[in-house]
Order: sequence, then C-alpha cells, then structure tokens
Amino acid sequence: MLNYRHLHCFWVVTKEGGFARAAERLDRAVNTTSAQVRELEKSLGHQLLKATGRGVALTEAGQAAFARADEIFQLGQCVADEVREAASGKVARLAVGLSDGISKLAAHALLAPVLATPNLRLVCHEGEFEQLLAELALHHLDLILAGQAAPRNPNLRSTLDHWCAACACSAAPTA
Repeated sequence: MLNYRHLHCFWVVTKEGGFARAAERLDRAVNTTSAQVRELEKSLGHQLLKATGRGVALTEAGQAAFARADEIFQLGQCVADEVREAASGKVARLAVGLSDGISKLAAHALLAPVLATPNLRLVCHEGEFEQLLAELALHHLDLILAGQAAPRNPNLRSTLDHWCAACACSAAPTA
C-alpha cells in the first residue's frame, strides 16, 4: 500500500527542487526527508529522482509519480476547501438528473452557466427517466434533463409542467 506521507515528501522535494528546501518547508531534517523519498522509491520499485548539481530532477518514473501526486494533493486541498464551505453553510447544492436519452454534450451546454456559479455544488445523477422522476418526486433531485416531457400525473404537483415540456424539447439531441 502506498504511504501518502512518503508521497507528500517526494511531491514537496520535487516542487522545491531539492531536499534542503523541502526539509525546511516540511520542518524535518534533510536525512529524514531523503529517507522518506527512498522508502517511496523502494515501495514503488523505481528511482523517482536523480541528482543534478545542487538540486534534483525527475526520472521518467518520477514524472509519472509527480503528475499523479500533484493531482492527489490538489484534490486534498479541494477537500479542505469544500469542508470549509459546507461548514460555513454558504454552499448551495443543485441535484440534476440526466436521463439516459439526453446527450452529455447537450446536458453540459445547458448546465454551463451553473458550472460557473460560485458557491454552488452541482451533483448529477444519470439513470432511467422513470427512476429519475421517482427521485424528483422524493425531492432527491431538483431538476431532470431529458429528451421527453414528464407524463401527466395528478398525484404529483408541478408548477413547471409547461417549462419542463419546453426544456425537454430544447434539450433533445440534435442528430
């Protein structure tokens, strides 16, 4: 199993360009920093860094590891940001159902303004139209994008019946 502390150490060494600067940033000894990177290399079975003058450079394997580590630690920062936003109560959530019959390009085009809205978390669920309607009725979804209008149902109240029909027509895939 991958040791994420070792991966983080490797990532910082790479970003800082050397063990001394990374050790300072991590508030560790240079020997400890170097040992953690060696342990990561050992567990992965490949050399990730090579010495170059006063710094280090990535090997081919190191480039692959660094690219993935960069993604991981950027995601880690997103987790912290999202938790902070959620705790502050300033994030709105929009749950959208995407019917199997609607093209992803059409859905993306319709949702583009939402994607640019700050403090709005877009959650998409893909599925069969009937199942999405059931989730909408249970208030698990706020909106459904589909290639068809919702069937008339006297048991479900909807002030958006006409809008939904127009939306379904305009969202239908165009060849």
